[in-house]
Amino acid sequence: MEAGDRNGDEYILPPHQLYERLSHLAGYTWDQSVEPFHSSYDNWHVFGIQHAQRDKTTAPSPAAVGAGAPSASSKSSPKLGARPTFRHYNTSSEAMTDLLSVKTDQERSFTPVIARVSTHSLRLEREYHLKKAFIQTSDPECNHTVRLISLVRLPSRQSDSGPLAVEIFESPGRNYLRDLTDFGPAWYFSKQHSTKDDDILSSAYVSPEPRGKLSLATFLDFAIGASECLELLHHGLKVVHGEIRADAFHFNQDTGVVKIVNFGSGPRSFEHAGGLTSAGWSTLSRQTGIKYRLMFIAPEQTGRMSAEPDYRTDLYSLGILFWTMLAGEPAFEGPTPMDMMQAVLSKRLSPISNIRFDIPDCLSGIILRMTQKQIDDRYHSASGLKHDLVELKRILGEGDSEGLINFKIGSRDVSSSFVLPMSIMGRSQEKRRIVQAMERIAQRQQSLHQINGTRMNSIKSTTASTMSDHLDRTEMVEGVTRSSDVSSQDAKDTEPSPALEPVSSASPHLRRLSVDEPESYDPPVAVEKPLLESATSRDSVQTTLTVDSYVSGNTRSTQRSKPMSTVAPRRPTKHRYGHRRRCEVITIYGSGGLGKSSLIQSTQGEIRRLGYFASAKFDPARKVPYESMLRAMSSLFRQIFSESDINTPYHNDIRTGIRPFWSSLSTMLDLPESLVSMDGPGQSRTHPGRPNKALQLEFGDGTSSLSASSANCAGSQSMTDFLRGGTSTYSSKCLSIFLEVLRVLATSKMICLSFDDLQFADEESVDLICNIIGRKLGLLIIVGLLPLDPCETCLNSLSSSHAEKLNNFPGLFDMLEVCHRKGCLWYSWKDSAWEFDLDRVFAEFESESYGDQLNTSFILKRLQDLPPTARAILAWGSLLGSTFSFSLVQELFSGAFDCVDDSSDQRKLGDTKDSEIYSAKLCETAVEGLQAATQAYILMPTGDEDQFSFSHDRYVQASASLRECQDVESMHFYIAQTLMKYSSTDNHSLYARAEHICQAKRLINGRVQHRSRYREILSQAAQRAIDSGARPTALQYYSVCLNLLQPKPWHEGTDVYYDETLDVFTRAAQLHWHQGLPERAMQLAAEALEATTIASDRAPVWIITSRLLSQQGDVAGAFQALKTSIIELGVEWEKSLTLENLDIQFDELRRRVQEADRSNTLVKPLLQDPARACLGAVLAEAISAAFWSDATMFYQVASTMLHQHMIHENMFPQMGLGFCYFAMIAVVRKSDIPFAIQCEDCGRRMLAEYKDSYTYGRGLALNAMFIESFRSPIREHISIFEEAIQHAQVSGDKHLLLLSHGLIASCRLWQGDDMAEIENYCMYAAEDFGDWSKDVRGGTYLTAVR
Repeated sequence: MEAGDRNGDEYILPPHQLYERLSHLAGYTWDQSVEPFHSSYDNWHVFGIQHAQRDKTTAPSPAAVGAGAPSASSKSSPKLGARPTFRHYNTSSEAMTDLLSVKTDQERSFTPVIARVSTHSLRLEREYHLKKAFIQTSDPECNHTVRLISLVRLPSRQSDSGPLAVEIFESPGRNYLRDLTDFGPAWYFSKQHSTKDDDILSSAYVSPEPRGKLSLATFLDFAIGASECLELLHHGLKVVHGEIRADAFHFNQDTGVVKIVNFGSGPRSFEHAGGLTSAGWSTLSRQTGIKYRLMFIAPEQTGRMSAEPDYRTDLYSLGILFWTMLAGEPAFEGPTPMDMMQAVLSKRLSPISNIRFDIPDCLSGIILRMTQKQIDDRYHSASGLKHDLVELKRILGEGDSEGLINFKIGSRDVSSSFVLPMSIMGRSQEKRRIVQAMERIAQRQQSLHQINGTRMNSIKSTTASTMSDHLDRTEMVEGVTRSSDVSSQDAKDTEPSPALEPVSSASPHLRRLSVDEPESYDPPVAVEKPLLESATSRDSVQTTLTVDSYVSGNTRSTQRSKPMSTVAPRRPTKHRYGHRRRCEVITIYGSGGLGKSSLIQSTQGEIRRLGYFASAKFDPARKVPYESMLRAMSSLFRQIFSESDINTPYHNDIRTGIRPFWSSLSTMLDLPESLVSMDGPGQSRTHPGRPNKALQLEFGDGTSSLSASSANCAGSQSMTDFLRGGTSTYSSKCLSIFLEVLRVLATSKMICLSFDDLQFADEESVDLICNIIGRKLGLLIIVGLLPLDPCETCLNSLSSSHAEKLNNFPGLFDMLEVCHRKGCLWYSWKDSAWEFDLDRVFAEFESESYGDQLNTSFILKRLQDLPPTARAILAWGSLLGSTFSFSLVQELFSGAFDCVDDSSDQRKLGDTKDSEIYSAKLCETAVEGLQAATQAYILMPTGDEDQFSFSHDRYVQASASLRECQDVESMHFYIAQTLMKYSSTDNHSLYARAEHICQAKRLINGRVQHRSRYREILSQAAQRAIDSGARPTALQYYSVCLNLLQPKPWHEGTDVYYDETLDVFTRAAQLHWHQGLPERAMQLAAEALEATTIASDRAPVWIITSRLLSQQGDVAGAFQALKTSIIELGVEWEKSLTLENLDIQFDELRRRVQEADRSNTLVKPLLQDPARACLGAVLAEAISAAFWSDATMFYQVASTMLHQHMIHENMFPQMGLGFCYFAMIAVVRKSDIPFAIQCEDCGRRMLAEYKDSYTYGRGLALNAMFIESFRSPIREHISIFEEAIQHAQVSGDKHLLLLSHGLIASCRLWQGDDMAEIENYCMYAAEDFGDWSKDVRGGTYLTAVR
């Protein structure tokens, strides 16, 4: 490989004081005259000798050092000093064995050894146990691998990046393979420099010397030996190596023996290579020698092919090694790791016989067959490969030219390994229906893209109606039904067309596609489009309840005061209001194991030909809001921006569309910010280090915490945010971002989203999917789900009455695997064929009842055959999720968090059933149990060596049924406590901690006296859920938080904190109201009002009460609640004021404003008193409510607000909005234009000084409506309303957004724009907020213009 692949000088140094630390291992002497080397598997290798054992305590045993400390010894090796030189490279394992066999016991003085040192302790420990199993099952004489001695762990030091594990084995001698091929830049030596106090090791890469052509005889010796190693690995141990490259093998030139010395990390070691995750790909791409390592991976290891890695993956990598050895050059080359991966996927190797004319064509054909891109086109077994190589060597040795000509490749290539076929049988009709749906969407999208490109905003009214009618008409094609979410044309002509809201319980015309659905079909049934939001919408909640962010001196005040300072509001893109393309939804419905996922995966090739495909699977044990949706969207970006040409108009359009929020979006999607370059045409790169703060507020960083010491501090949001804006909602913001991103991606390419196991989806994800369907984004959505009762499934809104249940038998592949493992199905070496015993098959699956019960029962039987440690790992894993941390399971095995029941004594480790889920024995055998589960293909390693995943969700369900998993509540309690101890600072585990606390709430209430830390985690998780728009999840956490409060939560005492109780009650009441539970919300609010006496504490509760009363129709009571709060906050409220009285107050306030120094009026600092800060928020709530219903009340509140500002030295943060309201009164009531302009100027400058999205957006709209007409023409007002729309989207202000859209439509009507454009704008502008035609406050203008 070229020197550039080394990525500069980023070499990994050996562990600090390595020789000194190794010297503590008893019975060994380490040779410092031989340079240690670093392999491409990220291990250091140190040479030494093992002294002859003179007693039983000389050498440490693996069990003794498994706990992490070196074993005691009777005699230590010298610490450091002069040692004799031991030439390991002049010995071989075979020669040394022969030499030692003729010596007596007294003459056996030493054995050359190598210490493999690694910071990846778990990986090395797994490899050690794998080698032990390999030796026991396939190579007891160690003819094909090294002879193991021991595995030890060195005590960690501060300078270590992780715990050090050391694997010691007999030295096999000099590796002649190093002279035959390049081991890559990651294989390098370390130099030692001695100082007075220490030995310093440095690393240096030594470029390989130029090599001559590899002789054919030497190559065949190595190739046959390497094939035999893989044959034993695959057939004996049934393990896929996954990381075959040059230094995986050791080649002894003298004996011709090939040994496999590195066993790799499994076939999914490069999962991040296709992932482009910020933590994965960014780190991987910077590693030394990464391009060399990527050269050997198989295409299916990139994650971009439907095939799963298996034994043939190793044969591909071995074929690449063969090619590079013979050619003397890299198989693939590229300037970057991404180019190298693209070459692996697409570039075909040239026949080696075209490069070297001395290579027979049959050998070239063997290598080409090994390196086929499609896994089914390769050799099926290492045995077949070895047979061809041996036969070729025989023919060449005998000089049989005729045999060489007639050589047939793969003549004995019958797989003796049990590999199930990748192709799908009997699903051609269903696959054809899916492909037809894809082609229809792609064709329709291409047509519309061409139309929009030439006539985006100049389509005549009749043409627009015709096109809309054509696209919205329900189409039926044999066997497939698509969703259509548009009302009939008649309804369009007679009524305003309401846009769709988040779907809750019903949906458009969506049918399930059963995998075995018959060819006949029913005609579509006209379904009345449901009202997706009640008239009393609760989308107006701003779920924030603290006040201290506006109090001077608080560290968060400056961060919250200018949330939009880094966001330049942009005008809506034209495509947003162009023609809509309805989504098509295909539901694949059937039992687990029927191949729903396989059917979807089989269509990836066709989908990628037409567009992009992303899939996500919902985890029943890990319901994190939006997690699966984020994975799907992240996959789309990875595909789009990993193409060879990312400067097409499509890519540039995406850059333009996502530029305002890419900084935050990249963090959410776990993508490197540099993935999408912002240097597209006409765009400027986002300044590094300046994230989009407005969007960060949107999605939250999860770092906020509940403070029990601050009177008004709880989480990252402020009470004033909640109090100031009754129409804000975080969920609408998040939905808008998701939908806008998908809208941009689907402008000119077909996008297919696949969601599997949707019955396990979180409520927020289901709501988002329904919104995607309802927004007519032109996507293809494929849904897979189990046959649940319609009233129980989360997809009852996406189903129709004629859905059919799949009746085929599930789990057929699992049954075949069980048959093979139980000996009912076997490979006959004698006949070179597979045979079976049908009677034994029937006996194996005999059951009292047959049907769906067999789906889990026989899998459970398979799990029960595993060792106890493996079953315990699976039991814990089933509660942790489909992917879990092995180190976490090891901590759980320790049983450090056993719980005590109030009525029983402490249970001790090893008692009764608890010994099955935690004990000292389980800790000792954890790695062996993990190996057993992975070798049974129940668990699979991932790109992270500590993370393992279930190979299928059926194993998760079966593991949850094990007897080890009986006391589930206690296990959740152990998990919660373990996560709280070891992952307390990990933001990624916050939802997991909260979820396990919820599952163990009964135990926590009964067995834990001080529960504040549990409530704190729940509050943090709830706040993060609120920030991401996941209010149902937030409500769940706050409900459990209420349950964990003490019986008397309002009386200070043990585990009782007044501030915490107030915060939990207020937030829970707000969320209950928003989720349609007014009775419970009123109950919580009433209890909080009864228990609190401080006016600033009662203010948010009064606002919630006001909203509840308003929702019930009690308008008078709602205003009375707000007036009560205003009076409690120290403001005198005059009753029965008339307009004449208010006019007198207006004249007085006008005089004071005109006489006041304008600079002093504007530069007042923010209020420091929490009560005064609350007053401004309550006044803003009252004036916003009165604006629509009571002119006198509106007049009085606005006057009161301005009066409070003039008599105090500090100002409300909402005062800029107050000046705008007062300017409106000056125009409408007094016709005092100069004073109105003066007030508007004051308000505008205040809004700019203390800008936040809610008040700034409303202030812009008010000024444009009532004041700007005196300053500028109407055509200039549109840009102001568009800026207000951008702020309304960030704050989630529904009414402002609708009002601004209506005003834009009015301005365009008044200035004489094209009527077809105005009609199109009115139809689609406000679709993000449901049935806007019934909203008299926001939708009136749009309705009037239409």
